[in-house]
Amino acid sequence: MYEYTAREPHESYLSFDLRELPDGFPVIGARLNMVGFDGHAWGGNRDTYINLVSNEWRADELNWENAPETLAERLGFWFLWQNGNSPVERPVFAESAELASMIEERRADGVERVSLNLNGSDYTTIYYSSEHEEAEKRPRLTLTVRECNQPVLLPDANATVNNREPDTALGEGDGLVADRDRSEFYVRFDMSQIPVGSEIVGAQLELVAIDATSFGGDATFTLDYLTTEVWGEASVTYSSRPAAAGAELATFTVDTSETRDHAQRIILDTTELFETVAERFEAEQSISLRVAASGDAATFAGRNHSQTAWRPRLTVIYE
Repeated sequence: MYEYTAREPHESYLSFDLRELPDGFPVIGARLNMVGFDGHAWGGNRDTYINLVSNEWRADELNWENAPETLAERLGFWFLWQNGNSPVERPVFAESAELASMIEERRADGVERVSLNLNGSDYTTIYYSSEHEEAEKRPRLTLTVRECNQPVLLPDANATVNNREPDTALGEGDGLVADRDRSEFYVRFDMSQIPVGSEIVGAQLELVAIDATSFGGDATFTLDYLTTEVWGEASVTYSSRPAAAGAELATFTVDTSETRDHAQRIILDTTELFETVAERFEAEQSISLRVAASGDAATFAGRNHSQTAWRPRLTVIYE
């Protein structure tokens, strides 16, 4: 264990595991608790600052020369003064919305732990470490998450339309087809089960491609939405199809090779999708989504597919 022995600049690094945080619950608060037990004032600023740093470090290899990159400075601080002649244990903490925001941003990027740096410009403070025998005196990061509801909505209607059969109502058939410039399909989700006045904070669409064919294109598919919720699964045709908004919500690709997975799960989670879902909910309307192809074709499981886990689903996160 390191023993402080010199009047030279020192900084401390802490690492916290984020993997136990529940998915879909954003971090909205952060509080770092420490216990100082010794220190000395050299004059000047007596604040200790919290900085966010890269995770590129190991405790057994860390030194002044290989310290990790600082990602954000002064996300929180506390004031602590010790009388060098009679030091005592002093619990301190810092609550910081800025630190919470940076942790949530890192978490959204898939980072599984967060690293913090503590420094002070003009004052020496010595804190208990994670190896202290009394757990309540060890560094502690408390994160507050927003509790959200996440209902999974299933379609109340879905259908394919084909310009080679412009007046034929195809319904779901053996699957929902997006085929070059020939076929496209629609999926409608009723959001009436979400309480009026709720705030939508996220949305995620899941589709499963059960077949795919290459016609020499790039296997790209586009998600947008229809301008109306009024269309019938058993009656909509290419000729009577609703107008599309022409606003791209997401693009995705599928594997069209012969070795492809015959149940390719597509998960779409974009800002554009979320904003459109929120707008439709605020207008007290269902949302009808449209999937179209460019140069290739794919068939997707519909709402009546025998494999229930493959059916389209829209997860709406609200509070």
